[in-house]
Amino acid sequence: MTQRVYLIGFMGSGKSTLGRWLASAMDGWTFLDLDLFIENKYHKTIPQIFEERGEDEFRKMESFCLQEISSFEKVIVGAGGGHPVSLIIWN
Repeated sequence: MTQRVYLIGFMGSGKSTLGRWLASAMDGWTFLDLDLFIENKYHKTIPQIFEERGEDEFRKMESFCLQEISSFEKVIVGAGGGHPVSLIIWN
């Protein structure tokens, strides 16, 4: 059985707050913020990526990272506030 939870919503809607709370309430689960995952993977802030590569390229990077994260178990993922838009655009 797959053990992942994905939280989506607008920026500032509480995904990170809820995700951290859920992870602490669920034994052995981890919260992962997709934006922070991207920043750590590419060693750049989201605004830097937008400025250097543009939104289209950022959304591709975001989707790539989400695919990578989808192999993790017992994880609660806070997707970026714009990610639902890229689901419509790229899929």
